[in-house]
Amino acid sequence: MRTLVFCWVLMAGVTASASAQNSDLENAKANAAAWLVVVDTGDYGKSYDLAGAWVQSTYKKDDWILDLDRARKPMGTVSQRTQVASATLSGLLGFPPGTYIDIEYTTAFKLDYNSLECVTMMKQSDGSWRPVHYRIKTDIAGPGPNPDPAPPPPSMQTP
Repeated sequence: MRTLVFCWVLMAGVTASASAQNSDLENAKANAAAWLVVVDTGDYGKSYDLAGAWVQSTYKKDDWILDLDRARKPMGTVSQRTQVASATLSGLLGFPPGTYIDIEYTTAFKLDYNSLECVTMMKQSDGSWRPVHYRIKTDIAGPGPNPDPAPPPPSMQTP
């Protein structure tokens, strides 16, 4: 009987742990998506305010705003974004110890269609998930930025 009770308690603990992991993942995804909407509107100051404590202790707000503006402005507006992958990480090189979730999106921007965005979320001391890193990789496989690209330079045109 004791073995049966122990197995039941062990199974309940495993189920609770899996449920907590799923809840963490869903919360991180929801917060990342909401944060990206703020970034999409160009409110980089607010995106800083919503970022994790590590960001706010490492970056000056003005630098954050300037860096995001430089990264996003040339891309144009977002026309489509699809979450394609996520991974839970127990740590990241160059970041403080903690639990992280990397969330990747393929994103179509008006001026650069072929992009992969990654938002790295970190679990904060209050249990919330907040972004601590954002990156964009352009020129991934797929259709070009628009259906009517500029013609090749004259030196490459055929008569």
